[in-house]
Amino acid sequence: INTSYTENLITGETNTFNSTFDVTVVNGFKDMVVTLNKNKYKYGETLDYTAVVTYTDGTTKDVTLEDTMVTSFDNTVIGEQEVEFTYTETIADVGDIEIKRTATVEVINYLTSIEATINSEGVKYGEELDYTVVATYANGNTQDITTFENLSTTYDKTLEGQQEIVFTYYEEYDGFDRIEVTDTKYITVVDYPTEMVITSYPIKSVYKYGEEIDLTGLEIDIKYASGKTKDYEIPEGNGYNPNQIGIQKIEYLYGEVFSWLDESFSFS
Repeated sequence: INTSYTENLITGETNTFNSTFDVTVVNGFKDMVVTLNKNKYKYGETLDYTAVVTYTDGTTKDVTLEDTMVTSFDNTVIGEQEVEFTYTETIADVGDIEIKRTATVEVINYLTSIEATINSEGVKYGEELDYTVVATYANGNTQDITTFENLSTTYDKTLEGQQEIVFTYYEEYDGFDRIEVTDTKYITVVDYPTEMVITSYPIKSVYKYGEEIDLTGLEIDIKYASGKTKDYEIPEGNGYNPNQIGIQKIEYLYGEVFSWLDESFSFS
């Protein structure tokens, strides 16, 4: 750069003084734009962003920020966070130039698994399943979801025998796809007797003193909760006394016991 100074003397002459010195013009940066590729993150997820620096001459450059340049973000803290992005560049003969930008993000806890517990060894035909389901989340927290609407099971109370029961639970999230998890358990549905019914009485009902009983024609059914029936095998012993005059009551007993129930079923 050249500079000059001129002075007019009273003699009418002029004196001019010239000076020259060097300067360096550098292309510094004037702005940084941080673009978040998304502003909602799963618990534990890495921040996803791009940073572009604009220089005074209008040119731009993509920059990578070191971890130390991105502060106030913790992917293990649930909720909204204000993240600060800092970029520093050293310009020759100028020194460090620093620029900061901030952005708001949200860390969301999310569903990872469920654990179902069936509270009995078996189930009586037609009865509802007694169970508990607990959900586990990314941060280790748990929640009882037994009564939640988003929980479903494949249990069929009208299907006798062992069943594979799939428990399915899902949650919807703002910012990423719905998450659905399952757990599988097994249970036995047992059809149980509910009634003992005489469907046909013996042909003969009057006997002479000392005559043995004849049960021809007697048919008895065992009815079950499902509506099915089973023929009752009539045993030989029945309490009949051929030497007792008068009306006698002939009684037959039927029963079933299930070890996993606190009850047995008996009829006469």
